[in-house]
Amino acid sequence: MTDSNTPTKNAQVSKATTQSRRLISTWQSFNKIGWNSDNLKQLSLINQRLIGYAERYQDEDHLTVAQAIDTVLSQLITSNQTSELETLTQRVRDLAKITLRKSDQGNTSSTPQLKLRKPIYLAILDAAYADKLSRQLSYFGLQCKILSTVNDLEQHLRISHPAILVMDVDFAGTNDSGIDFVENLKSQSQLTFPVSFISKHGCNLETRLKAIRTGSKSFYIDSVDPGQLIENIDVEMGDNLDNDYRVLVLDDSRSQAHFIDTTLRKAKMTAKVITDPLLILDTLDEFQPDLVVLDMYMPGCTGSELANIIRQHEKWVSMPIIFLSAEDDINKQLQAMSLGGGDDFLTKPINPDYLIRTIKNRGKRAKSLLALMIRDSLTGLYNHTHTLHRLDSAVQNAQRENNQLCFAMVDIDHFKKVNDTYGHPIGDKVIKSLSLFLKQRLRKSDIIGRYGGEEFAVVLPNTSATDAVMIFNEILAKFRKIAQSAGEKDFYVSFSCGIAALTPGMTDSPILSELADKALYEAKHAGRNCVRLYSGTN
Repeated sequence: MTDSNTPTKNAQVSKATTQSRRLISTWQSFNKIGWNSDNLKQLSLINQRLIGYAERYQDEDHLTVAQAIDTVLSQLITSNQTSELETLTQRVRDLAKITLRKSDQGNTSSTPQLKLRKPIYLAILDAAYADKLSRQLSYFGLQCKILSTVNDLEQHLRISHPAILVMDVDFAGTNDSGIDFVENLKSQSQLTFPVSFISKHGCNLETRLKAIRTGSKSFYIDSVDPGQLIENIDVEMGDNLDNDYRVLVLDDSRSQAHFIDTTLRKAKMTAKVITDPLLILDTLDEFQPDLVVLDMYMPGCTGSELANIIRQHEKWVSMPIIFLSAEDDINKQLQAMSLGGGDDFLTKPINPDYLIRTIKNRGKRAKSLLALMIRDSLTGLYNHTHTLHRLDSAVQNAQRENNQLCFAMVDIDHFKKVNDTYGHPIGDKVIKSLSLFLKQRLRKSDIIGRYGGEEFAVVLPNTSATDAVMIFNEILAKFRKIAQSAGEKDFYVSFSCGIAALTPGMTDSPILSELADKALYEAKHAGRNCVRLYSGTN
């Protein structure tokens, strides 16, 4: 085994990336509490070290942005021009864009680990609790602004709106005055962001009804669960990508295919268009669509015949198939769907709005049914079986494309003690907390699954062993600072992680899984609360 702290040549090269993440994290902290000459100088020192690493290892991308940041910081420190703070924000965003894993460059499906999104506004009367909640959310990579008065809140709302407002029901000083404030925003059509209310002294049904009538979908008594708040933000802000459907279109008419392709892309859907029926099976395996749109009548075969062939494959038996045709006889349409196993029938010429609504309705229903089969009910992550299936596909793709790939296994430390001490419901909250944390800290292209019990598995495409170790060390360092709540008492947990990297010629995914498991065992044997990489020496 190799200790996660063992230096390597690749680790030296990654120092600029690590320093960039440190700069971004520091910037987020200072941006939350406010700027002064001391923290500007501290940020400048961090940036100077970044410049040094970038020059030493000839990292031109990081060097260019770091030098631009240095220019802005120098102006801020010497002239105190607060107008330059917006420029600093933009330069930090530029840094976040390039602070991807090296193999992610140019991959639009990847996102920076540290997400720079709108801040969360905390309008909470209990200042100590607001500060604690802000710190907890910062570990998830979220920025908060604590607002102590109605005047502060109004001033910030005039400048920019938050990702979500968490507000005390009595924030303005009298009973339900916080709710009245939000209701006033709604009446003036200024409520363009979601709101969650919190009450530190309980509440009655009348208060809950008033909160619901403002449009708020969440209400907390005594304390806010950071994980639940993040889920609410994701749903409210549309981060769950429910409408991001992958649609395969087969139509032998190039003009018709182009029309459908344009329509779907305008609706933010991912489309793949083919005009040759003989390509359908290969394209299904390559593109992995959520739905298929088939022309009913094509040279050499019909849409019904192709649909029957698709349905013969277990993998595609429940995938929605929508037929297209100029046929307007309803009886013939129903017969075609019955014979071919189609789910819907659209008549040409196609109304674009009706096409989009049909795809969304069918896609949403199909995703819901699929989630029941492949998702873990507690965390929403992939279940054990589907995680292994995705690992197998990822290994095949990586070997075919000659790309790097890592597999990580994560196990919550002393989880039995958590259950025995605080009870299984609290244990479930800890499991859910880690699942949410992994989703926040990893890329959308990474595959996260609940392997069983308190164990998780993560497939990391296009990721080197060095990057994988660094990523999970960062995740571990943040996660063990998160306060897990058990009534009036808070406690903290850590995890152990084992990582294995795909090697040339390794085509069997169970071998990669077994090696990661061995590395996980080594991490536990080393005392837990650490990350270990399988080296192949043992």
